[in-house]
Amino acid sequence: MATQRQTIGDQLGAAIRTLKARAVAALLAPRSDPNAPLSDGERESLFGKMWKAIGAGLAPVSPDGSIVIGTRNDADGVPQLSLQASAGISRLKRTIYDTAGAFYHDFESGTHTAIVETVGGGGGGGGAGGGSSAGAGAGGGAYISVSLQVNGGSISGTVGAGGSAGSSAGGNGADGGTTTATYNGVTYTAGGGLGGAGMPAGSSASVVPEGGGGTPGTTGDIRSPGHGGMPGIRMSTTLFVSGWGGGSVFGGGNGSTGTPGDGGPGRAIGCGGGGGAANATGYAGGAGHAGGVVITEFLPTGVVFAGGSLADEDDYPVTIVDGVISGFGTHRKLLVSGTGTLVGIDAPDMAYGSLLLTFVADTVITAMGAPASGLPIKTPRMGADDSIDIHLKADDVVEVRRRSSDFWKVTGGSFT
Repeated sequence: MATQRQTIGDQLGAAIRTLKARAVAALLAPRSDPNAPLSDGERESLFGKMWKAIGAGLAPVSPDGSIVIGTRNDADGVPQLSLQASAGISRLKRTIYDTAGAFYHDFESGTHTAIVETVGGGGGGGGAGGGSSAGAGAGGGAYISVSLQVNGGSISGTVGAGGSAGSSAGGNGADGGTTTATYNGVTYTAGGGLGGAGMPAGSSASVVPEGGGGTPGTTGDIRSPGHGGMPGIRMSTTLFVSGWGGGSVFGGGNGSTGTPGDGGPGRAIGCGGGGGAANATGYAGGAGHAGGVVITEFLPTGVVFAGGSLADEDDYPVTIVDGVISGFGTHRKLLVSGTGTLVGIDAPDMAYGSLLLTFVADTVITAMGAPASGLPIKTPRMGADDSIDIHLKADDVVEVRRRSSDFWKVTGGSFT
């Protein structure tokens, strides 16, 4: 076995040396003085040509799509390095839900693995009640990450709200809400950060307690509590400092202050608000930032949707007429033009599946409108009675999916 490893190692070494030599020869051939030192630009070009030379000898893709590193001989019997790019190498799609309330997410057709990250809402900072006072900072939300093996389907749950700020009367900040995500009967829970205590007006030394970080649930691959805030401290009638808010994995909480003013709100997903500070008029604390759910999907580079692969399909032109696109048969990649708002999609030849829409010009989609024909469009976050406009720019691309007889669902795009 050792001899075999040595032989393979020798072959790989010889292959790399051969490729380097060929790349160097290709680089230096046009130079007037082949023996002159290489410039920085030539050196960079050398490495680029070397990797192009390596890539030129790629072996055929294996059926299982795995990465293959091996050797073969060229026509002259010289060992060559063979590197195969995997057919299974994935592209990524990341979706962020950071608005408090329920969320629902359809996994892309073809998604084989997804990483789901949940963060609880940040707590609200404590208020300062006037005189000389300083509220405490709130805690950040807990964090959970889990890797899921998926095959279509969906995940749903609730994004925890940020805690409200303590009032300028020296009120306590509210706790952040709990964020949940449920897939295949298992719920992943990230607790919200606790609110910071407020401080009433006064003159004697005083300390009010900070809000603690949120607590993660018991399920998930990575479970981490949120960062706690800092206390509010009064040392005298003129010396005081409010507490800063605790951070989450997505950023730091807002800073403390020794000058009068409202506490700063949480700066990023799941961050706690800072405490207010006052030496005369009272000031409120800072509100916590809502929690969030971040879903990263790993898809094959040639994702196959119902009805065929979109990777090899040309864009099929369609025009918005009376708020509807129609007449595209079984085509899945559509180049959408026309004026007016897109309200519905009329596709009698498609019982389910996905469409990829590329817009020629700025366009507005009215979700849950009343199209003249076909079915309306909705977003993952809306209920049956909601209405929202989705504003898209020229060259924006969105995917719409149909899984029921009631509507098409937009799963990408620029939402405003």
